[in-house]
Amino acid sequence: MKSNLTPHRHEAANGTRGDCAGSEPTEERASVWSALSSSSAFRTTVPALRKAALKRDALHTLRGSRRALWLALCLALIGGLGGFTTATADEVVWREDFETDFALDDWSASDGVWQIGIPTSGPRGAHGGERVGATILAGDYPASQVTRLYCRPLELPAVEPGESLQLRYWEWYSYSSYDNGKAQVSLWDAAAAQWTAWTNLHTVAHVSQGWTPAQGDLTAYAGQRIRLGFLHTAARDSVGRASESSGWYLDDLEIWRGVPVYRNPEDFESGLGDWIITQGIWQLGVTCPKVGPGNAWSGQAVAATALCGNYDGYQDSRLVSPVVQLPRPPDVSMLQLRFWHWWSYGALDSGKVQLSAYDPAADLWGAWQDLKVISGTSGVWSRQSIELGPFAGRTVRLGFLHVAERDSVGRASESSGWYIDDVRIESGCVSVPRQLERKEAEVVSVRADACREGLRFGLGPGAPEGATIDPILGVFTWIPTECQGPSTNLITITVTDPDNPTLQPLDYETITVVVLEVNEAPIIGAIPRIGLTAGEPAVFNATQYVFDPDCPAQVLTYSLDQGSPAGAAIDPVSGVLGWEPTPEQAAQNHILYLRVTDELGASATREVSLGPVIPGPRITRVAFEGDSLLLWLDEVTAGQEWTLESAGELRNPPTATAWTPVGSPFVWQANPVRLPGVLTGETPQAFFRLVRSP
Repeated sequence: MKSNLTPHRHEAANGTRGDCAGSEPTEERASVWSALSSSSAFRTTVPALRKAALKRDALHTLRGSRRALWLALCLALIGGLGGFTTATADEVVWREDFETDFALDDWSASDGVWQIGIPTSGPRGAHGGERVGATILAGDYPASQVTRLYCRPLELPAVEPGESLQLRYWEWYSYSSYDNGKAQVSLWDAAAAQWTAWTNLHTVAHVSQGWTPAQGDLTAYAGQRIRLGFLHTAARDSVGRASESSGWYLDDLEIWRGVPVYRNPEDFESGLGDWIITQGIWQLGVTCPKVGPGNAWSGQAVAATALCGNYDGYQDSRLVSPVVQLPRPPDVSMLQLRFWHWWSYGALDSGKVQLSAYDPAADLWGAWQDLKVISGTSGVWSRQSIELGPFAGRTVRLGFLHVAERDSVGRASESSGWYIDDVRIESGCVSVPRQLERKEAEVVSVRADACREGLRFGLGPGAPEGATIDPILGVFTWIPTECQGPSTNLITITVTDPDNPTLQPLDYETITVVVLEVNEAPIIGAIPRIGLTAGEPAVFNATQYVFDPDCPAQVLTYSLDQGSPAGAAIDPVSGVLGWEPTPEQAAQNHILYLRVTDELGASATREVSLGPVIPGPRITRVAFEGDSLLLWLDEVTAGQEWTLESAGELRNPPTATAWTPVGSPFVWQANPVRLPGVLTGETPQAFFRLVRSP
């Protein structure tokens, strides 16, 4: 690990610049670097080296002597050092967050300006962690200076058909009128043994709206050796006047490999996804109250030119979709781009919905075509539909271009800008009934139709529990439970194309299933005989034996029907019987006619037996003998028939306990009572009770 942060420069024989380690990044040096970074012995030292590196100062300035600054971003790949991991589909194969001093050791510089550390100006904080790479950490960048950051050679992994390699990072910038920054790439030409000219991937100017994501396409360089560059240009106007500002801040860089996916619809609730923002104006997130529309069309998040204020004047920015292969439905007139938007533009400004189509013969992207231009003010969220039929079957990118102009004397006019939500590509490739009504526990069975063979059906997010769909036949099935009604359910049925992973799903439709309430009468469980004693209140609480099967449970009312004993009454709310029988009544048998009624009028009845108290039995002793249970009973009448019942657990209320008879009823004659076959090795715990036979 180098201790001297002043970079050592080396001029190679062919006149090209040296790499960040102090010499020209030749093919031989790059091979050694790649082999070292991928060795297991090297990787095992990384945690210890990181720990030591963290003890260094938080702020380091890279300085040199030449006017044109070339600062190498030698970005960490394995544990903070160079070299790519073995890539698999849809993964980050390389990243740098500037949090360790490996970044400091791997970078070199000339002519100053660039720094790594904790920013105290500009964004006044990193996007993630604490440290960033920046043109300057405190104050404004110097005037009239051109600087580039570039890293030692990187061997990009190969990609499969349909995959992309993308440079992704977060940036914050504030540039004066004549200044800008450019993310660039340079390719190693092995035949000529030299680096090609720098190619621009992404350009920034003016002022970003906070930390914004940036992206550059590296797919064309897959499987080859490249360098990444970040060119900062501080120029002067026509009369030589300089203007400085906070500059360019970089954080959380990564190279991603995978298949970009258009989430259909794109509601921006999960962030940017594989969309791209150019020129840093567009933002994703929650709108501020009383700014613009004040809310999203659906959900919480939107894409907007400014979430909490007016957009900046005289700056264009494009929100670009992932590359997507448009379907070719039988009726191409059904192929549409549909979205919701709200806008308020100054007199000279506008928004443009655009499309760029890929030309496979030329292997080039076509120019952006305007599909729709908006200006002025919408006033409300508005649904926009744009026909895409002429592009059916083609590979395209969609763009939302924000344009902020100036008048003839250079005056800008700003306003709230453009807000976009729920961007959908619709092709009519799935059809379902719009609405159905079913009762609770009634089967819902619907077949969805696809526009052609080979598509696969599925259910979108939020499908109710228990709902299924056959992926081949498209038969949707659901039996709503008691607790799933009454309700109105918006169920999304999707179709996907196994041969087109860029658009997920290919299309979808929503079916509304209204589940109607089916009111179930209360259920009264078995109630044991109630013993009566003269001069004492009868003990009975009906709530212990009653439950309402409806979900949610209703409030129940208790009453006694005609024919119940004279003087007996029951509390309609608590279900407690209020009756103290006379001596004559206590000596007789009675029937209590219990009625329980729910809020909607459904009721159930049960006859409850009351009479003189019958003694016992009382279990005084329990023993086990093999699989037999031995019981000693007291206070039991000879000749009385009893049934032993068991339960695995006791529940509340007691009526919810599931009691099961064990063996046949028995008549007590003498102790002990032997009940064979009661105990088994499969019963870890059991509860028993004796129930007198009627």
